[in-house]
Amino acid sequence: MANSIFITLLTVPPIILFFVLFLYTNAYIAEAPGGHKAMALLIPALFTVIAGIMLLIATWLCLARGGLDFISSRPMVPSIVATLVALGIGFGAVGIFLGWMERGTSWVPMLGWLGGGLAPIGLGALLITCAWMPVETARQSTPLKIIASPLALVGLLGLVGAGVAATKVLRQQAAKHRAEIANIEAENAEWERKNARSPIEAVREDYSAMDPTSPLWIIAAGLPDFTDAECRAFIVDRAFKCPNFETEITQTITNAQPRYRHGCLDVIRFAPKDRIKSEWAASVAQAIELSAEQIKADPNWMKKDRHSNPDPIEHLRAMVEAARALGNPPEITSAIQKLREAVSALPDETIRINALRVFDAR
Repeated sequence: MANSIFITLLTVPPIILFFVLFLYTNAYIAEAPGGHKAMALLIPALFTVIAGIMLLIATWLCLARGGLDFISSRPMVPSIVATLVALGIGFGAVGIFLGWMERGTSWVPMLGWLGGGLAPIGLGALLITCAWMPVETARQSTPLKIIASPLALVGLLGLVGAGVAATKVLRQQAAKHRAEIANIEAENAEWERKNARSPIEAVREDYSAMDPTSPLWIIAAGLPDFTDAECRAFIVDRAFKCPNFETEITQTITNAQPRYRHGCLDVIRFAPKDRIKSEWAASVAQAIELSAEQIKADPNWMKKDRHSNPDPIEHLRAMVEAARALGNPPEITSAIQKLREAVSALPDETIRINALRVFDAR
């Protein structure tokens, strides 16, 4: 009696759930909700899994009382067959609902009414019947065998479908893993190739990837990072090819960011003499005065910052040499004097001495 009650309690909720889902999905013909509404389907999907497990446990309880002995008189055969059928129907029901959630799965409307509705509900009804029917009566019942036969077929289809789905998932995971490995190998190979480049090869490749219309600040910003003469010459030549070079150099060289000023000053000091224009003197003087003001306001300006001021000493040298390239006109000479005064007031003696050497080397 207790066994029959437990079987019933385990079976009725799944029957109700699958019946409700059968109606809600219009026998899995209706279109599943999409977007944020699809998230609400995760709960019934979880309940579907739980319902399948409950039917499997109910099957085992029914086997324990001998209610499924009509399957075969051979030992263990009813247990094996009933377990496989329950698993197959459970897998099928879950697979049908998940397939319906995915939308656009062609086989769901064709098999949904069977695998997601009739089969699990039929299994539940069969289990309840066998739970309350006397064992001897159930063992000899021909109607039970007739009802169980199509359920066994559906269970077999469910197992096959689960196997196909599992194989597909494993293949997808294997393909994903192979793709990840190939991607890592390609990245490593590319990394090794780039590391093997000479400095000029790296510069040419990196700058060739830039848009031909890139503004000057993008081109010149990389100059402070290079000490190789060939690399510097290449970047300077590329800078002169900027579409609005004349306008941009006077704007960029006075930018508040030290790196951009440094880059433009490098363009001037490393440029061929025939490309240097006296018209730049006013902007260069303004850039030098701006640096002097920043040094006075913040002594840490002379400390290296990889992003904004990668080499402050070289930045000072760029200002001094750009001034010399322009012939040290009066406005620049005055600006250089202000710069020197700012450097002379630095509190850190080591930094101050090293910085002043730049001026003394003129």
